[in-house]
Amino acid sequence: AFINFFLEDVAVAVLEHLSSDEGRGLLLNGKRLTANYAKARAPTGEQLEQYEGGARRKLRLRFRAAAPSESEVKAALGKAEALVCVG
Repeated sequence: AFINFFLEDVAVAVLEHLSSDEGRGLLLNGKRLTANYAKARAPTGEQLEQYEGGARRKLRLRFRAAAPSESEVKAALGKAEALVCVG
């Protein structure tokens, strides 16, 4: 999966966590998560205004095999403003 973070400091923090001793053992549906970093374009002024106004991105995860439980997903992703599991 590829996740494009809106704020660079959040992306760096997630990468640092996944690269730490604690994050290296992070498994989701029995598979070890790996993380890499590629710098995206900086957000535009309009996008920053929308973000500051409360706009958020959504992440949809689809699994080819049996999906993990909601608690497993929450544990793997850490803090999330909202999580809806459909399956």
